[in-house]
Amino acid sequence: MNEAVEVLKFLKSKNLILCLVTMQCRTALKEILHKMNISDLFDFMISQDENYDRFEQIKNSLKNISLNSSEVLVVGDRIHDVESAKKAGCVPILKINEIKKNPSFDYKKI
Repeated sequence: MNEAVEVLKFLKSKNLILCLVTMQCRTALKEILHKMNISDLFDFMISQDENYDRFEQIKNSLKNISLNSSEVLVVGDRIHDVESAKKAGCVPILKINEIKKNPSFDYKKI
């Protein structure tokens, strides 16, 4: 997890906008980010409390930043995250472990 935090800090140091969408509830999200000491890295967060649909979460995030969807990278750990990002017009990135768990997934379609 330390590598992920370092990547987030690097991206933030480049003045990039960081949004977080999660299926965790807002209370759990705040607690986790506080324990990891990374709450201040995110410009905008959406939890399951705001919306339980990943595509809608991404769309709502896009409304709160001043970028076109094609300028936004969405990093996901589930195939559904990638499909939702693509549907929203964003550039999807899938964690490699998800590809290993689903070898039949045609990642070339994304």
